[in-house]
Amino acid sequence: MLGTSTQTLSTGIWHYLEIEAVIHDTSGTVAVWLDGVQVIDLSGVDTKQQTEAGVDRIRFQLNGLNQFTTPTIDDVYITNSGTRLGESRVAVLYPNADTADADWIPSTGTDHYATVDETTVNGDTDYVASGTVGALDLYEVSDLGVTPDTIHAVQETMCARKDDAATREVRSKVKSGAGTANGAPHALTANYVYYRDIFEADPNTSTAWTSGGVNAIQIGPEVVT
Repeated sequence: MLGTSTQTLSTGIWHYLEIEAVIHDTSGTVAVWLDGVQVIDLSGVDTKQQTEAGVDRIRFQLNGLNQFTTPTIDDVYITNSGTRLGESRVAVLYPNADTADADWIPSTGTDHYATVDETTVNGDTDYVASGTVGALDLYEVSDLGVTPDTIHAVQETMCARKDDAATREVRSKVKSGAGTANGAPHALTANYVYYRDIFEADPNTSTAWTSGGVNAIQIGPEVVT
């Protein structure tokens, strides 16, 4: 354990926790803010407990809790920048309508979006599928429930697998007005895997997202290979 704080978390209310760290064998740093107040400030410490220079996973370990305590951790964001974003939330939007780009085939019914709008992925219960290179399926999404002061980015999350032996790559696509942006190609496996792509700028304006831009976007998968 590198450091501790005397500050405590109250039960029954939300707290906002920010952690900033520099990974290094001898000159690492760790800073922690609780509800905007810095409670830990470490420097010149060994924060590199592995051979790699980067970070590939983050774990929250809660000690000293009794068996009746069920903590909830929500709205987690991670950046590779030293600039704290400040108190933020993650708004999850789901597909709610089809668009003119409807090349993939729904497993049931005629509404494409209805097979990919689950809050929890349901595997092969319903889905859209395609083996045609260039096939594109775009969906409209629900509107934001609030009007944010700042929108840092849009993340598109896709859960997909392949059902044949051929090499298959798909990518996420975001359409905003006349502009489109592509996520990275993802090579599929035989098992369902989550793939996530982050779009920091509105492709229609090449500037930061606005509420109107997010509310008007279309998202979906495209077959690459």
